[in-house]
Amino acid sequence: IAGYSGLLVPYCDKDGYIQGMQVRLDDENKPDRKYRWLSSRTRKFGTRSLSWIHVTGNTNAKTAYLTEGALKGDVASFLDSDALFLCFAGVNAIGRLKETIQALSLSEVVLAMDMDKLVNWRVRDSLETLMELVRTIPGTQVRPMNWNATFKGVDDFYQARNYAHSKGVNILDMSQVHRHDGKVVHPPIG
Repeated sequence: IAGYSGLLVPYCDKDGYIQGMQVRLDDENKPDRKYRWLSSRTRKFGTRSLSWIHVTGNTNAKTAYLTEGALKGDVASFLDSDALFLCFAGVNAIGRLKETIQALSLSEVVLAMDMDKLVNWRVRDSLETLMELVRTIPGTQVRPMNWNATFKGVDDFYQARNYAHSKGVNILDMSQVHRHDGKVVHPPIG
């Protein structure tokens, strides 16, 4: 196998076995192409890589978060105390998603798509497709997750949330407290 120079990112199944690998390229001038599947497709008798669903976190959880990208899912799961994340390589790479959800016996799926869904019609359309797909699975509820658009991905949001929490601030509390001198402060966490 001849790959690209970069960071190897495994896509694991629910049992922790590596199904495929992506390479986060060290040097890529097109941001939308910075991840490539590791395969032998260009070699004689080579094979292409399939678009796998990466499973990370507590596989006994009844709620799973869906997001784009295994690396982002690994980081978000870690920052959210081993929350279960199901990650796909791109908004159109969801062919194995339904069977992955069914194999985990979930009751809820939360769509934690990047906040560019507010401006990117492709992401917005894929969000609708994902919601429709999950709704076809009996006994499984689906809902979107939103956060302040300052943070693009769920991993960025969790990092900011955890940092704020360490300082005694709850960034989920959207109410503001005005002090008598006119300054705005956020209330500390309970």
